[in-house]
Amino acid sequence: MNKKIIVTTGGTGGHMYPAIKTAQRLHKTGNQVYMFTDKRGMDWCDSSGVRNHIYEKIATVPSRDVVGRGVVSKCVSLLIIARGVLVACGHIRRIKPHAVVGFGGYASVPVLVACRVLRIPIFLHEQNAYAGRVNRLFARWAKRIAVSFVHTRGIDASLCECTGNPIRSDIAKLYIKTPCVKKSDKIHILITGGSQGAEVFGDVVPKVLQKYADKIQIIQQVRPEQMDTVQQFYTDTDIDATLSPFIDDMVNALQWADIAIARSGASTVMENACAGVPTVFVPYKYAADNHQYYNATDADGGVVVPQTDDMQNLLQKTLDLLILDTNAHILRTDLSRAGKRFFVADADKKVANMVMRCIGGYVG
Repeated sequence: MNKKIIVTTGGTGGHMYPAIKTAQRLHKTGNQVYMFTDKRGMDWCDSSGVRNHIYEKIATVPSRDVVGRGVVSKCVSLLIIARGVLVACGHIRRIKPHAVVGFGGYASVPVLVACRVLRIPIFLHEQNAYAGRVNRLFARWAKRIAVSFVHTRGIDASLCECTGNPIRSDIAKLYIKTPCVKKSDKIHILITGGSQGAEVFGDVVPKVLQKYADKIQIIQQVRPEQMDTVQQFYTDTDIDATLSPFIDDMVNALQWADIAIARSGASTVMENACAGVPTVFVPYKYAADNHQYYNATDADGGVVVPQTDDMQNLLQKTLDLLILDTNAHILRTDLSRAGKRFFVADADKKVANMVMRCIGGYVG
């Protein structure tokens, strides 16, 4: 018998990609799928074109983050969440779902509370190596928790099943078991993450790269307000660089790259591992619970350079090994191979199968 399943998550890309991929997989095997998210998630579903052809119903549920607010603001947030719980209860009573799958984010809180109250089985997916606050809160009531990292901190390991992290379909197609090979006379360096920590990616990284000016080509994501300054620096140092505030074609960018320099959000870690791109991870030091640091240290296929006072020196030494060392190509190949071993293919199918096994539905 086909099942009715709610998928709920916050509206950021890091949460939405895994949620939508899993929803698509559940729908593909004949289940009725209902997406509950916030306004950001609704906008994301509209812009990505999945709103109408995947879900039986998509609904916005009132919610608001409580962390980091003043007393009055927290009280307002709790009232909004309470209203969201009532709205979610109304939807759930009409739908009568067999399960809910939460992918984190504060927008999923009212839905998960409502499902707990109405005794709907709860399943969770955790993208990061250190579980987010919402998943830590609801883990005690979860039937099973799908995790991207084998050793996920903050939740009971006995409830966990390592499924990997569902990533974008076009990037998932890059997965092959062979490591990357050198593509040209110059080393291709892909730099992403300019939206967080402009000082690092717009200042420190270019200064480090000038040492390799005649040996590299760069594609770099840069904040709009830094574009002219960074471009001028590369022009003055004779570095071949293409800059953009947003990289539209990440598939070709990953295929082009010999080395990446990036933040270590869960999606970035998994996508770069899938593509076999050796990556220098610079974790965002203000990420909640320092989860980006744990992602970077737990992932294979990369090198971690923490954002410290000595970061420029550490990054220089790392890139010397990856670019100038006589064994640089061997090191890059080994990192590429390690990343591909670390990556878990068909994660959306594994998450869906975990849920369906537990509720007695069809496993595709």
